[in-house]
Amino acid sequence: MEKVARVAAVLGRPDDRPDRSRVISLKAERPDTGVLEAVKWFFPKGGTVARAAWSAITLARLRKFLHGSLAPELYAITDGAARVVLQFPAGPLLPRGLYPTEMPKLQWWEGDATRAVLDIDDPVRWAQGVINPAEFDAAWPGGGYDPTERDVVDAIRDLGISYGEAIRRLYRG
Repeated sequence: MEKVARVAAVLGRPDDRPDRSRVISLKAERPDTGVLEAVKWFFPKGGTVARAAWSAITLARLRKFLHGSLAPELYAITDGAARVVLQFPAGPLLPRGLYPTEMPKLQWWEGDATRAVLDIDDPVRWAQGVINPAEFDAAWPGGGYDPTERDVVDAIRDLGISYGEAIRRLYRG
């Protein structure tokens, strides 16, 4: 039982609760039953899904980072606590209706796949799977991200920069 608890903690669900301090990055070849089971495990009560819709400029940045290969398909899923980024190679997509029979409470943001588009600031970090909760929340559709002072301090620490450097970056815009 202790080993199972350790594995669950590493996977972002210690004590069968979501770890709010991190974003879990999952990569799969296609949206098969294994992906569905993973999503069910992370979001047993359902969740909300949004996707990356790459612009031409973003695609150019990603292709440079990926050395000419196609940009991956990225999805963000949250239930307000857990945060998961699901990545497929270019091509495979989540079903448009998601999984109505297997996971009826897994829905697109505002119930509309065409509007459930992430506002991704740094696509390379998302493709690398190294974003933090603040970046995840800031990219969520609808612009409802409202960071606190604590979030700002945490972001400065995550970046490993001084307060002076943070202020300089703010003024440089």
